[in-house]
Amino acid sequence: MHSVKRLLASHPQIWWWVATILLLALLAGLFQFERRISSAITSLNNEHLNLLSLGNSEFNRQLGDIRNSTRLLDTHIQDLLNEKPSRAASSVFRRVGSTLENVSQLRWLDLDGQEQIRINFSGFSFDLVDKEKLQNKSHRPYVKAIQQSLPGTLLLSRMTLNKENGQVVIPYEPTIRAMLHTAPTHPMGEGFLIVNFRQTELMIFLKSLSSPNSILLMADDTPQWVLHPELQKLWSGKVGGPGVDIEDAWARLASNNAVSMFVAKDLRIFSISKLAIHLSEDAQRTQTLFFIAETPASFYLELRRQALIPASITAAIILLIGAIALYRELITSYRIKMLGTRLKHEKAELQQALALQEQLREELVEIEKMASLGMLVSGVAHELNTPLGAVIMSVSSQQSRLHDLKKQIESGLRKSALDDFLQQSDTSIQLALSNLQRASQLIKRFKRLSVDRSSEHITHFNLLQNASDIINAMGPQLKNSPVELKLDIPKSIYLTSYPGIVSQVLQNLINNSLTHAFSPGQHGIITISANRQDDRVIISIKDDGNGIDPSVADTLFDPFVTSGRHKGNSGLGLHLIHQWVTQVLEGQIHVAAADGGGTVFTLNLATRVKEAKDGSQRSVNS
Repeated sequence: MHSVKRLLASHPQIWWWVATILLLALLAGLFQFERRISSAITSLNNEHLNLLSLGNSEFNRQLGDIRNSTRLLDTHIQDLLNEKPSRAASSVFRRVGSTLENVSQLRWLDLDGQEQIRINFSGFSFDLVDKEKLQNKSHRPYVKAIQQSLPGTLLLSRMTLNKENGQVVIPYEPTIRAMLHTAPTHPMGEGFLIVNFRQTELMIFLKSLSSPNSILLMADDTPQWVLHPELQKLWSGKVGGPGVDIEDAWARLASNNAVSMFVAKDLRIFSISKLAIHLSEDAQRTQTLFFIAETPASFYLELRRQALIPASITAAIILLIGAIALYRELITSYRIKMLGTRLKHEKAELQQALALQEQLREELVEIEKMASLGMLVSGVAHELNTPLGAVIMSVSSQQSRLHDLKKQIESGLRKSALDDFLQQSDTSIQLALSNLQRASQLIKRFKRLSVDRSSEHITHFNLLQNASDIINAMGPQLKNSPVELKLDIPKSIYLTSYPGIVSQVLQNLINNSLTHAFSPGQHGIITISANRQDDRVIISIKDDGNGIDPSVADTLFDPFVTSGRHKGNSGLGLHLIHQWVTQVLEGQIHVAAADGGGTVFTLNLATRVKEAKDGSQRSVNS
């Protein structure tokens, strides 16, 4: 107890820690609570969106079917009447209307709105209305609308309940009327073909879309309920309706085209979307329907109760962890002072080790660069053997012919012998001169490479020439390899950068592909291509080899990482490339699997490297 008091006295800030732990526990509990609520709401939102989308798409599909069916019915009527003009129009209407189950009524009205034919359909039965019972419908809004249209126009009425003789048909039959203004050339003459499409099956289907957590409701712009689980609320716009039943959610539509996951005052959750029905094909007449996904308040209450349990557990765990951490902090705090001196000593040793490591690293970098240059020297020496050997042979042959000429002069020189000597001498001199020029070009290329790599100055140079020099210098190495090297670099690309570093990067990447990408004796192709994009140059080195070893794929540019340690590789090549590209050439390097197999290294370099701010050139010995 005394030791605890002493610890508390030595840590007066402990009460701040306690307050912090309590605050963290509260925040963690709230975060867990909100996360659970948010996750469930997101899932519910997807459910709502699915319900609304299905409702919208099904209703639009039904409207399309109505338009198409109406025109098909008219075409069928015309075909039957034209086929046999003596055929009674009523029998044709009866025959055509029976083909569609959702047709409840088929009528023909003259231009004054007077019914000429009316047939009622119920299932597969029909009822031809007597002429004395036919009515004049010119006072009905939908008839007035079609009377004002041109022949060929197809209009749809608003979805309403079907009425007969002024009375609503019971049970309710939601109906959409399709009205077609026929042309004077129609067998029935100019008039109006009106088809009542019963939407009862559609309403049943939309009602079936409801899920365990949500139900789908539907209202029109009266507003009144068109689809609702309580039958007494259907089509009762004068009393109740969505403006009363879901007052706060419905009110949000005044300033929004849609409502998403709105939690009402009674904790019910609503999502509402509008559907504008085009009653005419020119979209001038419309009716607005509202599809509403509703989730009961019990779901939200249960959701909060379920979210409160893990939130409380989370807060309790944070409190427990905080208490344990605080206790351990109090017990172990005094050890920190004892470790201070020890840490300082270890820090000094670590700094010495880091300095030594940096020195060794710089030496390894120089060794790597000298090894690359040595490989180039070996290649150039090998390449020089051929032209110099040819020169020696030409000069030696010429010397032998000159000796023979001297003898012939002493014994009496013939003109034919002199002509032969001159011809052979010209050939030998041309051969010697050609091979000396070839040797001169090799020496110039090597000189360019050696000067570039020893220089730390920014130079304006041609990228194709730079790449060609390094490939020519690596000629002997490539000749002994079954791998073919291809260049695809435009002559017009120039860089103001470090040519030695660029050639060093290209050489290291080519050597990397030759060493790691192909198995011994495996044929392949390495392609170096480049293109300019504004002030950047994109260079790709692509091979069709075996790809990258998965064991080193994630650490490819780290120092001393290699899959070829058994071959004597140091693992510094790609690391140096990464350092040069990012720190000296102001670029980036990326590696990826090539299409069709193999590996592609992509360099994104600046076309003009900036000088250091102090006016000096930045060090290329990275």
